[in-house]
Amino acid sequence: MTTTDNKILSSTIETYLHYAGQPTLSDIECCNQDSNDEILHLTPYFSAKDLVKLENLTYTRSFTYSLKTRQLLFTSNVTTINGNIIRRLASPDGKYLALVTKEMKGEQELHYVQIWHNEHLIFGYEVSDSKISPHGKVLPKNDYASFFEWSPDSRRLIFTAEEKRKPFKSYFTTEKLDDLGESFSTYREN
Repeated sequence: MTTTDNKILSSTIETYLHYAGQPTLSDIECCNQDSNDEILHLTPYFSAKDLVKLENLTYTRSFTYSLKTRQLLFTSNVTTINGNIIRRLASPDGKYLALVTKEMKGEQELHYVQIWHNEHLIFGYEVSDSKISPHGKVLPKNDYASFFEWSPDSRRLIFTAEEKRKPFKSYFTTEKLDDLGESFSTYREN
């Protein structure tokens, strides 16, 4: 490939990722909250493609409007409809939402870290032993060593996670002892 071909391919991939992740409105609930019809509560449901899991996501976000003053009174954070949420935290400035979800694929439990901005999933990755990821599973909220916080400037998410383990290999299939990884007989706390 030439440099021009690489630029075209990179630009095409970037454009696809941008537009494929755009949400679409799939349903909306509307109700008036007072007898004078001055407060309107809207709950739209959106669908978007999660490009990490290659699945459709459904999520919602609530809005409360004053029809009298024509002002937005309240906006909730994004709430996913599908997926088991392990951790959820809005950034200090309210612009971002961090989610850690878990799913079962066969017998394997997979964790996903997601960062949302308004209705857009802007960053996400899968945490598992079989994939290339920076760490193991994110510690749940009730764990004594658990930490899950945004930095004060809302630019970084800080959390505790399990250390990524080297995969197990048999003595009979490795060429060097350094390639063995952890031993099957090594004690690990569960």
